[in-house]
Amino acid sequence: MNRKISVEKIKEYGKELEAKVSDNLKPQIAVKIIRDYGKELEAKVPNNLRPKTAVKKIKEYQKEIEAKVPERLKPQAAVKKIKEYQKEIEAKVPEHLKPQVAVKKIKEYQKEIEAKVPKEYRKEVYRKGIHLSSLWIPALIYFGGTLIASLTFLFLMLGELLLEYGNYKRWRWARIIFSLPFSFALRNKERQRKKFVLTGGFYVLSSSLMCTLLFSNNIATLALTVMLISDTLAALVGKALGQRKIYREKTLEGTVAFFMSSLIIMMLFNPIYTFTYASVIACFFAVIMELFEKFFELDDNFSVPLVIGFILTIFLGIA
Repeated sequence: MNRKISVEKIKEYGKELEAKVSDNLKPQIAVKIIRDYGKELEAKVPNNLRPKTAVKKIKEYQKEIEAKVPERLKPQAAVKKIKEYQKEIEAKVPEHLKPQVAVKKIKEYQKEIEAKVPKEYRKEVYRKGIHLSSLWIPALIYFGGTLIASLTFLFLMLGELLLEYGNYKRWRWARIIFSLPFSFALRNKERQRKKFVLTGGFYVLSSSLMCTLLFSNNIATLALTVMLISDTLAALVGKALGQRKIYREKTLEGTVAFFMSSLIIMMLFNPIYTFTYASVIACFFAVIMELFEKFFELDDNFSVPLVIGFILTIFLGIA
C-alpha cells in the first residue's frame, strides 16, 4: 500500500471519529460546559452563602452594630472625647499654672533679663558673689579665735599662691582647679600672661591674716566685713547706676554706696565695737583707699581692712 494513501486514510478516519464523538466530550467544549454549569449552580446557590456576598454582609452588619453602640464606647470616639476634655481643662486652667507655659515664661523672662543686663555686669555680679562668699572669714575670726584663724588663713594663702603661680606657668593640675570657679570672674589684668599677677583672692586671704595678727578679734571682724560687703555694693551700684566718674572707672554713685554701707555696718556692729566718730573717720579713709586704688597701687581687698583696723585700733587706744 502506498504510504501517502495511508496518511490520507488516517485523516479521513479521524474526521469520522470526531463526527461520531459528541461535542460535550471535546476538551474546549467540555470547559465551556463546566463554566455554564458553574453559572447554573451560582444561580441556584443563595447570595448569603457566596464568599463576596458574605464579606459584604459582614461589613453591613458591622455598620449596624456601630450604629447601635454608643459613641463613648468606641475607641476612636473615646480618644476624641479625651482630647476635647483636655482642651476644656487647658482652657479653664490659668496660663501661668500650666507647666509647659510656665517653663516657657521663665525662659522668656530669662532672655529678657539677659537682654537688659549687659554681659559685663553679669560677670561683675558673679565675681562679687564669690567675694561675698568670703564672709566666712570674719565669722571664723570672731568665733574661732586668733590661733585657728591665723593658721587657716596662712595655709589657704600659701595654697592660693601656689595655685595662682601654677596657673601662670600653665601647670595642668593648677589650670584645671583654677578654672573651675574663678575663670569667669577674673579681670583682664589677672588673665594676661606677660607677667605673674596675683588675684583678689590672694589679697583677701593675706589681709585676713594680717588683720588677725595685728588687731583684736572684734576689730578684725569688723574691718573685713566692711571690706567684703561695702566693696561688693560699690561695684554693683557703680556698674548699674554710675553716671558721674570721679577717678578713672570709679563713680560717685558707687563711692556713696561704699561709704553709706560701711557706716551702716559699723552701726550694726555697735555691740562689739562702739560706734563713735572714729568709725566715721575709718569709713572715710576706707573710701579713699577704695577710690584711689590705682593711684596707691594697692589692691583694695588688702588696703581697706588694714586702714580700718589701724584707725579703729589707734582711736581705741586714745579713748
